[in-house]
Amino acid sequence: MNKLIKTLFWLAVPLLAIGWYLSNEISQSADDARAIRAEIELINECDVPASYFAVQKLANGRRYSIAKGRITIDATMGEKLQLVLSASVKDVEYEGVIFKAKAFQRITADCSFGERQRGVTEGLKGTFSN
Repeated sequence: MNKLIKTLFWLAVPLLAIGWYLSNEISQSADDARAIRAEIELINECDVPASYFAVQKLANGRRYSIAKGRITIDATMGEKLQLVLSASVKDVEYEGVIFKAKAFQRITADCSFGERQRGVTEGLKGTFSN
C-alpha cells in the first residue's frame, strides 16, 4: 500500500505540472486576443500631409483616417494593421508598414526610400496640386 501511494505521488507531480503549464498557455492565448483601444501616432516623413494616410485592418479591409497625426481604434491585441493611403486619395497606391496592434505605438510613413516610393510622393503631389 505504501509503494502504491509513492507511485501515485510521483505520477501526480508531472501531471500537475503539465496541467499548470497548459492552463498558463490558455490564459496567455486569451490575453493575446483581448480587445484594446489602439492609439497610433504617425511619424510622417513624407512630403504630403498626414491626413492623406489611414490605418487599415487587414482582416476586414476597413480603413480609419488619421487626424492630426493620431488615431485611436478598437482592435484586438496583436491584430494585423497596415499604414495605407486614405480612401479619398485616388490614382496613387501606397503600401506602408504592416504592424500588430497594441495599446500605444508610433508608426512611420517614409516616402524617401526607393524609386517606387518617390513615384508615390510625386503622384500625391500631382493629384492634390490641381
